[in-house]
Amino acid sequence: RYFILFPIRLTILIWSIVAFLIMSAINRKIEKDERKAIEKDRKLMWYLANAWIMALGGVIQYSGVAPTTGVKQVYVSNHTSIIDYVILLGAQTFAVVGQHHPQPLAFFQDVVFKCLSCIWFDRKELKDRGLVRNRIQEHVNRADVAPLLIFPEGTCVNNYYTVMFKKGAFELDAEVCPVALKYNNIFVDAFWDTRNVSFLRYLFELFTSWALICDVTFLERQKIRPGETPVEFAERVQTLISDVGGLEATQFNGYFKHIRADKKFIAQRQKETAQTMLRSLKLQKTLGDEKVKKIALKKTSTGKQSLTRRNV
Repeated sequence: RYFILFPIRLTILIWSIVAFLIMSAINRKIEKDERKAIEKDRKLMWYLANAWIMALGGVIQYSGVAPTTGVKQVYVSNHTSIIDYVILLGAQTFAVVGQHHPQPLAFFQDVVFKCLSCIWFDRKELKDRGLVRNRIQEHVNRADVAPLLIFPEGTCVNNYYTVMFKKGAFELDAEVCPVALKYNNIFVDAFWDTRNVSFLRYLFELFTSWALICDVTFLERQKIRPGETPVEFAERVQTLISDVGGLEATQFNGYFKHIRADKKFIAQRQKETAQTMLRSLKLQKTLGDEKVKKIALKKTSTGKQSLTRRNV
């Protein structure tokens, strides 16, 4: 795995990226029509994605309704890792909505995926939310762009559960196309714990595994029902994806994973907890003292009764 598979896979990865960049540059130089140039770049991207899947030792089973391009539609999927996007690119050249990462991921987001009109944002910038919402709405109303893919959980989940689907993707006045991803962890755990494992370390684990096995199921399109709220619609689609993928649906908010509490807030909560514990200990001590007194009084009373009997 380390001395044969890893060098071969790394070579495939590097040369596929180099070939894509060269051919994309040639395409842009020769093709004067911007629309046709973008279409050819997307085709190149499809080949690149499949080369990456090969480099990862991917054994991917696609099933269900084949993804298509068109207006008023958005694809939603459960999220385990950043490679989810690569695997789905192997079926269709999706544009994705996602967090903008630092290098080396930023290179792929800003350069390699540029032709797909992806929508990147920064979680720390509150002003990004309104801009992203507007860009998503514009994207789903256009026919000349790649179909949009959203991971409504907003974070990577361990492939055993799904967490709460955010309602944003379900209030766009568009058909929702659910996609269920289920990895087989027999050779490698595809889950990327972004808080504890670096991207390069995670990538190394994937490239040195025997194989990456994943089942991808494209489900029937879903529309919001009369009287159904976007939140209820999101829960229904989450349940559908979870059932097909063999995952347990929960309503835990995955966004909390990315929030670090303020130090003052933590100190205040610790103070309140300490005060509660002190009150509880004092109460236990008071109750304990009263119990001891009762026992002592009972023994004293019993002793007096015994003494009286003896005197009698």
